Amino acid sequence: MSQEANWKEIAITIQSTLRDGHPEDYQLYHERRGFVRTNLIRRIRELNIQEYHILNYIEVDPNTGVKKGFMRFRLLADENTTGQVNDSLGNLQDQNRLDEFSEPTSYDPHHDAQARFGLESAQRKMGVLFENPDINITRFELMLKRTVKNCMEKFLEDFQEPPRDIWLMSVFLHLLLNSLGYDEFRERAIRGFPYM
Repeated sequence: MSQEANWKEIAITIQSTLRDGHPEDYQLYHERRGFVRTNLIRRIRELNIQEYHILNYIEVDPNTGVKKGFMRFRLLADENTTGQVNDSLGNLQDQNRLDEFSEPTSYDPHHDAQARFGLESAQRKMGVLFENPDINITRFELMLKRTVKNCMEKFLEDFQEPPRDIWLMSVFLHLLLNSLGYDEFRERAIRGFPYM
């Protein structure tokens, strides 16, 4: 009998050694990007995990003022696969490739999407009322489950060291939006719209 797959979230902290000439935030993201490309994605593919996403965060310790970078790794997997992911992270920790990781906790992409698009309070915070919040919830949930990870995987395959040039990344966003059929007016509106 097959096990039921559920969404889980694991917080992963990567120690960062800051180098001269690199802004601190860039270095924190750089270390995690390398970890994802060389360690995490390989294991994800070995375990045939189809739906997941990885988001980066930086927190400042209120007591020390020290910045700490971490990732939220969210995946759809059964208990056996989640256990194998945990074992892999434990091995990487033993090899000093990551600092720490949390026990898997429950995550709900539908609730995440609802919190961003479905609640009037969230809409008021953004200063706009969505015409079709249910459609936005469904589409955002799909982005969380598959679209973001597909784009990230291809980008990390093509660029071992992602471009740091802001202009080049702006062109990338332009090409992406253009290829998806967004005209110049809509592109300007998208770029100027706040995310949350």
